[in-house]
Amino acid sequence: MDKIKFTLNGVEKEFLGDRGASAKVFLREHGILTMREGCDGEGNCGLCSIILDGEVVNSCLLVVGQLENREVYTTEFFSNKRNLNTLQKAMVLAGIVQCGYCSPSIYLALNNLLKVKPQPSKEDVKDALSSILCRCTGYEQMFDVVTIYNKLLNNEPVDEEKLLSNLRVVEKSVCKLDGPKLVRGEKSFVEDYVDNDACILKVLRSPHASAYIKEIDVTEAEKLPGVVYILTHKNSPKKVYGRSGQSYPEPSPYDRRLIGQKVYHVGDRVAAVLAESEEIAIEAMKLIKVEYEVLKPVTTLEEAMAPDAPIVHNGPLTYGTGKVVDNEGLDPREVPVFYNFPVGDNIRKNMVASSKGGMGDVEKAFGEADTIVERTYRTKKVHCTPSEPHVVYSKMVEDRLVVHASTQVPWHARRLLASLLEIPENKIRVIKENVGGGFGAKQDMLIEDLACYLTWVTGRGVYFRFTREEEFIAGTSRHDMIIGVKLGAKKDGTITAIQMNVKSNTGAFGNHALTVSKNVCNVPLPLFIVPNIKFDIDIYYSNLPNAGAYRGYGAPQGTFALMTAIDELSHEIGVDYLDILKKNTVRSGDRLDLLAQLAEIGKGNAEEIASCGLIDTMEKAAEMMNWKNKPKSKCDHIKIGHGMAIVQQKSGIPDIDTANAMVKMLNDGTFIVHMGGTDLGTGMNTVSAQLAAEHLQTELDAIHVIGADSDNTPFDVGAYASSGTHFSCGAVLNAVKKMETIILEAASELMNEKVEDLKLEYPSKVVGKNSEITYEQIAFKTQSGKGKGQLIAHANFTTSLHAFPYGTHMCEVAVNTNTGEVKINKYYAIHDCGVPINPKLAKGQIYGAVIQSIGHSLYEEMKFDKDGKPLNANLLDYKVAKIKDIPEDFKVEFVYTEEENEKYGPRKSVGEVSINGAAPAIATAIHDATGVWVREWPFTPEQILKALGKI
Repeated sequence: MDKIKFTLNGVEKEFLGDRGASAKVFLREHGILTMREGCDGEGNCGLCSIILDGEVVNSCLLVVGQLENREVYTTEFFSNKRNLNTLQKAMVLAGIVQCGYCSPSIYLALNNLLKVKPQPSKEDVKDALSSILCRCTGYEQMFDVVTIYNKLLNNEPVDEEKLLSNLRVVEKSVCKLDGPKLVRGEKSFVEDYVDNDACILKVLRSPHASAYIKEIDVTEAEKLPGVVYILTHKNSPKKVYGRSGQSYPEPSPYDRRLIGQKVYHVGDRVAAVLAESEEIAIEAMKLIKVEYEVLKPVTTLEEAMAPDAPIVHNGPLTYGTGKVVDNEGLDPREVPVFYNFPVGDNIRKNMVASSKGGMGDVEKAFGEADTIVERTYRTKKVHCTPSEPHVVYSKMVEDRLVVHASTQVPWHARRLLASLLEIPENKIRVIKENVGGGFGAKQDMLIEDLACYLTWVTGRGVYFRFTREEEFIAGTSRHDMIIGVKLGAKKDGTITAIQMNVKSNTGAFGNHALTVSKNVCNVPLPLFIVPNIKFDIDIYYSNLPNAGAYRGYGAPQGTFALMTAIDELSHEIGVDYLDILKKNTVRSGDRLDLLAQLAEIGKGNAEEIASCGLIDTMEKAAEMMNWKNKPKSKCDHIKIGHGMAIVQQKSGIPDIDTANAMVKMLNDGTFIVHMGGTDLGTGMNTVSAQLAAEHLQTELDAIHVIGADSDNTPFDVGAYASSGTHFSCGAVLNAVKKMETIILEAASELMNEKVEDLKLEYPSKVVGKNSEITYEQIAFKTQSGKGKGQLIAHANFTTSLHAFPYGTHMCEVAVNTNTGEVKINKYYAIHDCGVPINPKLAKGQIYGAVIQSIGHSLYEEMKFDKDGKPLNANLLDYKVAKIKDIPEDFKVEFVYTEEENEKYGPRKSVGEVSINGAAPAIATAIHDATGVWVREWPFTPEQILKALGKI
């Protein structure tokens, strides 16, 4: 051990350590929590930033010896206990603290910039933040931080985004409740709660895409001091289970074991090593000897669909319905597959599931159409790359399994773990810590199963965290697909028939295979009032890493194909693309009979659309873009084009999703809300507090929210399907309505007035005809020895109706016809989300989703060789958007819609719908600029140059 001296956060200190060790790890070990990790030390995420001798640097690129005799400052130095400094306050007010995993690094970069340039330009801000990966915010609001910061310094008011004067807290951009702790870098994430005696779990992964494990020898590895337990297929439970975070009974197959004798993709589990340290676990993995029987893999959709394709899953097949199948003569090394019920599957042909449906008579309609357009589109496999990789910490507490999880689905995780471990659910507590980005990737039980099993059998605390490479090869991604679209139309632009044919690649396991792929049609088709519709969907296994849930959940692929095809139709018949969309789109009051065919499971219900601001969003976007008057290019090789798409999504899943909440009045008349909803950084807890404060006529500070702890909050399905504001916050709203009734009843007795003569009134009181009483007085009386007891209200939220959010996305691109490069000059996203309860947070969700979709449209793609080996499983080779990639002119606006009996608006979602528009908007803009169609994302320079005939 070496002596190292340096100044840490203003205090000269002397440490003992290895000069050659990572500076990031060293600082973390010495109490600096803000040393986050997102790129395996490649220096590509900027989440471990420090200020070293006045310069912002990535600590992961330094060794401890480089800190010798130097000054190191971290975010902790600038955090004055519970008080926010001016810049931290500006960051929270601007709405850029979403998941918060990157917030400490963003603070350091902006702090250093503002010291040098108090009035920095937009380019200065971009340069300062260029090395930091933020997957949530979309970066645009980071420019607002500088404006707000200077206003605060000058004691100037910060403008509020508010249009509805009749509401006090709702439709107001209040600060996110957990913003202060996140911007200060306080304990928030799973990694911050790991005990010092925790074991480290590492997984030996398969180098082959498809193989049987002929032999595995862990003898030498088990002899290594510090090795606690090694799990292989030999001592692993034989139980087959599914990992999908979906309501039971899931339509996804149960098709994996903790560790099986067959591996199904490069990166599949071969052995799990639990050790006292990461170094010991890694050394032990090197000592494990494995002999494989390598099989021919299936690596593309075309290979999976081939008549003579190798069978990916060829184990015994069973159904919960008792359906009988022939399982004779199968290799016992295969993992069995179980379905709760048939889903159009044929795994002997690699088909995980299939679905078909529609209405009307498409063949007759095509026969009568003036014009028919038939096109095929392709979408590639892309990864959501959350800043925080998958991570879990499990331990035993009083003979119960306690799980600190970065998950979107704590209750589904508890149920799945109980089933796997064959223990009651009351023996498990799942605590959802702050999540450093979810985006659907954390909707599944990808790591909790292994960590919790090893905790249960050893009694030891287990810390398991994916590396960035593991995030790519063992996490889940977006399904790659081939989508055929056929349209029939009249000369005037009336669309008479739509047919969609979807082929989807789910990868090695069937998580969300059916439901994601159905959404390819389920989401975009109800945008249109078309009498004749048909869809066919087939989903296939392959030996690529698992696909699964990713923000948009199939809708981005389907919207890209359908919207681009409609633009191609518009050019065939000579009707403007915007005009053809307006002519055929849904409006308020329209009846959607198609919804009866589009349920996730079984049949749905036709319904009338209560509110739809889609036409308004189109008109507003067209006016902002000056749609029909694109600017002239100053260079012959730069071509300018306009493109657009209309989008929609769900706000939870009718008749399947459910949410619960409880509200308690405390002794001083303040409230605690216990909500099951899972806030992933979106601000759902804040929105629920706003609704509660508004309805209970109290201050926002009088509402405290506890969320997503399976011991302390009621059941909720979790954060997916854009259900948060509609379902989870809907449960809170129902609970506070019940609390209103309970308060009035209690006040009636205390005031000796009729309930119907009383009302809640701000601030925190009940007013009657003759008197008034405060909440504090009510609480004191009800909680006294002669009172009726503490006032507690519980409620749930379910619905059979959709609350569709709508939007229009328009963009202007400049295409360099010499290089194929596409630059987005302008991007406008105009949304109908009912009434945005917190406009800044809503805008942040939209900006973030748009940037993610620009990435998968222009450059993101997971690449594999012919044997299924990943070629870019890191953040150096897999390109994601950063601040310098955002559009030059980037705007998000809202149109407001109302519904009867919805006092605070229809609470439509924004988080997923906004990821659906970029691909078709950019594709149609590229055509408008160059005259060529690009029908496969990403729209790389090579693809565009090929379309132009230049290569």
